Formats: sequence, structure tokens, C-alpha cells
Amino acid sequence: MTWLSRLLPQSPRLPRLADHNNRTRQAQRRRRMSTLETLEGRTLLSNVTTLVAHSAANGLNTLTITGDTHNDEFSVTANSNGTVTLVGTPTNPLLPKLISTQINSLKVGVSYTTTQAISVINVILPGTYPDTDSISMTGKGSLASVTINVQPGGTTTPSVIEGPELLLSVNALTVSGAFTVNDANTTATSVGGLLVATVDNSNFGSLSIAQTGCCNANVELGNDTVPGSVTVNEGRAPNDVIRLDAPAVGAALVGPGDHFGATVLKQYTGTLMPASSNNWGDGDEIYVDYAQLYDLTTSQGNGVDQSLDVGNSPVAGALVPDDVELSLTGFGLNATQGDSSSPTLATTPGATAPYPGAPLYSPDTIVIQSITMYGKVSNSMVLGPPNITTKQGNGASDSTTIDSSTVAGNISAFQGNGAGDLVHLADDVAGWTVPNGPYYTTDMYGFVFISQGNGYNDSVVVDSNGSEPGVNPINSFNTLVILQGNSSLGIPVDCTEPLGDVVSIDQAAITSDLIIIQNSTSTSTDGTNLDLPGATFTDGTGIGANVVSIGSNVSVTVGEWTRIFQGGANNTVVLGGASGYDSGLTDFETTYLDIWTGALGGGTVYAANTTVDVGSLPAPGPGNDYVIDGGADGNTYVDLDGNSIGGASGPLTYNTNHYSG
Repeated sequence: MTWLSRLLPQSPRLPRLADHNNRTRQAQRRRRMSTLETLEGRTLLSNVTTLVAHSAANGLNTLTITGDTHNDEFSVTANSNGTVTLVGTPTNPLLPKLISTQINSLKVGVSYTTTQAISVINVILPGTYPDTDSISMTGKGSLASVTINVQPGGTTTPSVIEGPELLLSVNALTVSGAFTVNDANTTATSVGGLLVATVDNSNFGSLSIAQTGCCNANVELGNDTVPGSVTVNEGRAPNDVIRLDAPAVGAALVGPGDHFGATVLKQYTGTLMPASSNNWGDGDEIYVDYAQLYDLTTSQGNGVDQSLDVGNSPVAGALVPDDVELSLTGFGLNATQGDSSSPTLATTPGATAPYPGAPLYSPDTIVIQSITMYGKVSNSMVLGPPNITTKQGNGASDSTTIDSSTVAGNISAFQGNGAGDLVHLADDVAGWTVPNGPYYTTDMYGFVFISQGNGYNDSVVVDSNGSEPGVNPINSFNTLVILQGNSSLGIPVDCTEPLGDVVSIDQAAITSDLIIIQNSTSTSTDGTNLDLPGATFTDGTGIGANVVSIGSNVSVTVGEWTRIFQGGANNTVVLGGASGYDSGLTDFETTYLDIWTGALGGGTVYAANTTVDVGSLPAPGPGNDYVIDGGADGNTYVDLDGNSIGGASGPLTYNTNHYSG
């Protein structure tokens, strides 16, 4: 019988017919029909192999897990007795029986467990796009280290452009040493693929995740404890995400948050650019919430619409604090963004303009919020006390907010050239003081420096409009220095009333000095020495039209010297006025005051409820007796009453040789 005959049912014998007519027999014969068994829907099986090797040198057993070049989907469990179990997992969680990955060629769905306790796990994932490898890991065994390597094109000689996509889920895994994921470019022509990694409720000695290359990376770390270093590097594709948090359940953040050592979070790393993108780094996001970190470095590259948020919870209605605690012995927090666009215009459509006639753009943002400290003060601060430092490159309307934060060190915010940039400090505290004899104190850190480049209508705002009212009821610094450029970049073509830079300070207690420099040729890069009486400045080349306002909404006190220097023409200074005119209260008080309103004239100074305890700080002599001074004609001083200088009521002194208003 042939193989085909076996598939076809046999016809019953027919009775002999009297006429033996062959044609009649054929007509009566039943037609033989095939009855093939219905075939199951099947997918191409993947086979993951394992190898256990024992090291005589250290006595450790290493488990090497090697995927194939298809879609590998499996789980790894570190058992309490030290063994490790692998099993294929469903491709689709809605179809739990649909498993396409075998372990060591065992039957699909059959698990494999090592016979020996495992200390080291190495996972090798070869393949190319569009292959997708899905791995889940859990367990509290005896693991000393775990390494996952994505190897585009093969296990030894990567040669393709794009590696497989990796979906990694780690939950409640304990590793005493390093947990490492390497999904980065391995040669000049081979790169990692897309990476989506969630690591929650786990304990490691150290943690490193690196992804560069063609595609997005999305890494979330929640409720993890890592006493050693934590590093996450993502590549140059747009819309990458790094998130440190307590995983959200509904509208609440649940769990203890992350507890890490020195932490580095970087985007826009590596050297290879995605061929399909013209603005690498666009839309990148970094979020750090509800975490205790030794110190923190975050950075993003060039691109528009980037956001870098620390302590600014994106979970609406979060029911637990989203504070980020920094160690008293760490360096604190560094947050850096590259150039968001041309300093004079941005080209990304869909955003709003910072002023009428300005081009549309999507600016970069930095928000530092709810920073506190942990640990004890000691004689050796190691790298501390912690500082907050932010840096943004050239680009229109970039913004930095430092809000409701307390550090024992200093605060610095730097912005490059760009129109409409903003730095906002609200309810912040920096540094402290110690007694120095019966009448004096010594400043300990607390130096706050804000620097903005040459850009039209940049602004600095210091107030108490913070996100957490009552945390710090007032801004408290030892010294505040603000340095703004010449407002020459990004001026609208149809601008008929040029706007210079703006500084507004309210609800602040400054122990020593307040120095504000607008449109000057000063080349200071860190703000040091700008508060020295011997420091001199000359007018810059900008348009002027700068504005300084102190105590106009809420009172401000300065323990030592307030110095305001404005270059150009048509500048304005407003002192006091928060309580109205001649209220009997003090809206702005400083021991010394010196104001220069520009060499080109047209300056205006308003004062209400302002107290200058002594007068001008420079040594007595010609030109040093005046609190207010300026060049050329057309300057105006407006006394709005309630002012006092040197203990006597009356107007602030000004140089009549220059002022003719």
C-alpha cells in the first residue's frame, strides 16, 4: 500500500452485477476522498541553550545562557537553594499556552533547572532586527553577578547594522555584585536595538545599563536598592526615557523608592547616529522621583523638547512624598542639557512663542524640586557638602526651575545664548552660617550663582511661588550673584519696543551680598569676585532696556552689599513697594547699596519703603558718595516715600552730575 493509499479510506467491495458492465460499476463506485487531520497553528520554535562551568580558581559555578537568532522568550528564576530555573514564556500573555521557546531542546513548556548552585549568570543574545528577545528575571538565590549581552549578528563576529530588540523585566531579584546590561554598539557598524527595561523591587551590589545605536531606549528603575554605583546610558535616538521612581499603582507611588550610591544617568551617548533622524536627542526625558542617592549626575545632548526632572513627580495625585535625598558627603546634583536649537530661533513647530513675533520652538526644560539631604555632618565632608548645578546650552526659551530644595552647599544655574530663557528659584535654601564672635557670623557655602548668555529678554525670578508651600517659607542664601548678557540675540525683526533682560527678587533673606550684573563686559564664568568692592565693569554692546525689581511683591533683606550694574540705555530699577507706598514697613533693606543704570542714559530708579543702613560701599572720595549713578542725560529717580538712608529718612543719594531727570 502506498503512502497516499494510507491517507485515503478504502471503498467497500461492490456486489457483482449480472451484466458485468464496467461503465456501470464505475458509476456506482463511491468516490474516494482524503481525510487529512487538521493541522495546529504553529510558530517557528526558538531554542535557548545553557552551559554550566565550574571554576577551580574561585569555586564558583557560571551559567551561560545563549539564545538563538530567532525570538527568544524565557524567564530566569534564582531559587533559594542556589539553583537556577529557565522556562519558555508565552509570546502573548493573553494566550498563556502559546510558547515558542524551548530550553535545551526540551519539550515546549518544560523547565530546566541546574543541578548545582549558580553564582554567575551570563546571558548572550545574538540576532538582528526585527527579532525580539523577551526576558524576565526574579528570585533570591546565591547570585554574585548577572551580565546580559546583546550581540548583533552572532555570538562572536557582529557585522550587521542593528541588533535584536530586548524587552527586559526584572522584579524582586537579588544579586550581591554587579547587574549589567550591555546593548551598545560593539563595532563601528553594529549597534544595539530597541531596549525596554524595567527593574523593580530588586537588590544589587551595582547596576549598569548601556544602550546605544539605532533605536529608542526606555529604562525604569523602581524601589531598588543598590549601595554601589548606578549607571544608565542611552544612545542618540529621539524620545529616550530614563525613570527612577516608586512604581505607580493607580495615582499613588507605592514602595520605598530607590536607594542608590553614586548615580549617573546619561542620554545622547555613543558615537553612532540614527540615519532617519535629523535632531538626535529630541524629546528625551529623564525623571528622578522618590529616591535616596549618594549623588546624581544627569545629562542630555543636543535636541529640542527635552525634559530633565528631579523630584518633580509626573504621577498626578501621588500620595507619597517625591523627595530626592542627597548625601551630605556627596557632591550633590549636576544636571546638563545641550543646545536645544539655534540661539536666535527654533524650528520645531507646535510650541508657543515667548513674545509676539518670535519663532515657534520646543524648548528644553530642567526642573529640580524637593531636594533634601541625609546623613550626619562630620569633620570630613568627603565630596560634600552637596551642591545643585544646572547647565543648558544655546537655544530659545530654555527654562530651569529649582524649587523647594535645601542643600548645604551652593546652587548654580548656567544658560547659554538664547532668547527668552528663564531661571526660576522658589523657596530654596543654600548653605549656613556659624557665629564668629559676639557680633559677626561666617558664611558656610550658600553661594548662589545664575548666569545667562546673550539672548533677548532673558529673565531670572526668585520668589516663593514654589510647588510645596511651607517647606521653605523663604529663600535663604549667603550670597546671590546674577550675571546676564547683552540681549543681542533673537530680537524680533518687527520689534518696536526692545526688551532687555529682567531680574525679579522677592521673599528672600540674603546673609551677605546681592550682585546683579546686566549687559557688562564681565568675563566671570563662576560668579566669584563679582561681589568684591574693587571689581569694576564696563557697559556691554547690548540694547539695554534691562529691568531689576527687588521687594516689589514680598520683602527682601540683604545683610551686606547690594550692587546693581546695568549697561546700555533705558534701564529700570524698582526697589520696594510690596506693602504700598509709605506704609511704615520695610520692603527692601540692605546695609550698602550701589546702582549703575548705564552709560547711555535714560535710566529710571523707583524706591518705596527701602532702607539703606549705611550708603555706598566704595571708599569715600569723588564719585563714591552716591548710591545711584549713571551716564549721559535723561535719567530719573522717583522717590515713592518711606525710604531711609544712613538712618535718616529721605531720598536715596544720586549723582546730580549725571542725573538730570
